Amino acid sequence: MREIKEVENLVIRKIEGERSSVVDLLRRLVRASKPQEEVQTQNIVKKELKNICKEIDVWEPDIVELKKHPAFFPEDMNYAKRPNVVGIMSGSGEGKSMILNAHIDVVDPGLDAYWKYEDPWSGRVEKGKLYGRGACDDLSGVVAGLYALKSIKEVGFPLKGNIIFESVVDEEWGGGGTLSAVMRNYKTDGAIILEPSGLEINPANRGGQAFMIEISGKGVHPRMSYQGVSAIDKAMGIITALKNLQQIIQEDQRTAVFKDFPVFAPVTIYGVQAGTDIPKVPEKCIFKGLLGYVSPQSYKEARQQLEEYVEKLASLDPWLRNHPPKVSWLGLNKEPSETSVDHPLVKTTEECFEYVTGEKPQVRALPAGTDASFLTKYGGIPTILFGAKGANCHTSNEYVEIDTIITVAKVIAVTLLNWCS
Repeated sequence: MREIKEVENLVIRKIEGERSSVVDLLRRLVRASKPQEEVQTQNIVKKELKNICKEIDVWEPDIVELKKHPAFFPEDMNYAKRPNVVGIMSGSGEGKSMILNAHIDVVDPGLDAYWKYEDPWSGRVEKGKLYGRGACDDLSGVVAGLYALKSIKEVGFPLKGNIIFESVVDEEWGGGGTLSAVMRNYKTDGAIILEPSGLEINPANRGGQAFMIEISGKGVHPRMSYQGVSAIDKAMGIITALKNLQQIIQEDQRTAVFKDFPVFAPVTIYGVQAGTDIPKVPEKCIFKGLLGYVSPQSYKEARQQLEEYVEKLASLDPWLRNHPPKVSWLGLNKEPSETSVDHPLVKTTEECFEYVTGEKPQVRALPAGTDASFLTKYGGIPTILFGAKGANCHTSNEYVEIDTIITVAKVIAVTLLNWCS
C-alpha cells in the first residue's frame, strides 16, 4: 500500500488541477439557486455524487416529525422541492468516520440595483473572486467538499472509516435539513461543517434566536399630538437601550474562544413596522431582532434575560409601565455549539492545514449561528466549522475568493485521509 504522505501529495495535486472545474461547478450552482426551492441545485449535487459514492440518499425533511424534536422551532415551514442529498463513501468499517456538511440553501438577494453587476445570480469571476448570492455562503462549502471526496475517490486509496457528505437545506432559518439528517441516524465520530470561516478552524459558535417586540401607544390627530403617545418614540427608546444589554452580554459571557471579538453575541434589530399612510401619532410599533448567546447559557435563559431587561426598561417609563411591551419569539433559534480545542478532530485538522499551507491556522469561535448544535448536542458528534474566505454574505455583492475554495478542498481531503484511515 502506498504511504499516506504520497497519497496526501497526490490528492493535493489533483485538486489544484481541478481549479477550472471548481469554478464551473460553483458558477452552475449560483445560477441554479432559488431561495427556499433547492431542487435544481440539489440535482446538480446528486449528479456529482453519483460519480463518487455508491450510495445516495435523497429526501424532503418531514415537518411533522421535525416539530416533535426539541431543537426545531419554526411554526410554519414548507419542504416541498427542498430535498436533502446525502452521499456515502463506505470504508472497511475499521476506522473513524466523518460527516462533511454544507448547506445548499441561500438567502434572498435583495434588489438587483444594489449588486455590482446588477445580477445576483451571475457567477461572474473578477480578480480571483466569484460573485453571486450563495457563492460564499455556502455553495463554496458544497463545492469544496465534493472536490475533496472526488480527489480521494480518484486516487483509489482505501479508507477504513465511512465518509458521509450532506448537502442540506434550510440552514438559513430553522436548520431542518441538518436536524432531519440527525434524526435519520446519520452519526459519525466527527463532523466538519463547511461554513465560510475565512480559513479559520472554528470549534465553537454562538447561538442566535429571533424575537419580536410590540409597543402600544396612543394615536391622535397631529393637531393634538401633545395628547398622544408615539409608539415609535417609545420603541426607539427600547431599541437604543438594548445596546446596553448587548454590552452586558459581552462582558458576562465572554470565553477564551470568543476573546477576539468586540461583539460576539449581538442584539441586532433587523426590521421595524410602524405607522400608516394617515398622518397621526402612531399607536403601534413592532420591531424584530436577533439575540445572540453562547454556551453554557441555554436558549431559555437567554430569553429570560431579554424579557426581564425589557420589563425593567418599561418600569422606568410612566406610559410603558401601564402598557407593557409584548415580547414574543419567532421560529429562528440556532443553539450554540462547542467542541474542545484539544479534541483530536481539531488537532488533526490543524496539522493537516499546516501540512497543506505551510502556516498555522487560527483556531477560535465563529460569532454566528450555524447547524453545529444539531450535530454536537443532539447527534453527539464532535464538530468543527471550516471553510472558504469571502465577503458580503447575506447582503449585496457577495463573493468568495476562489483560491480559498481550493485550499479548503485540499485541507479537507488530507484531513479525511488521516481521520478515516
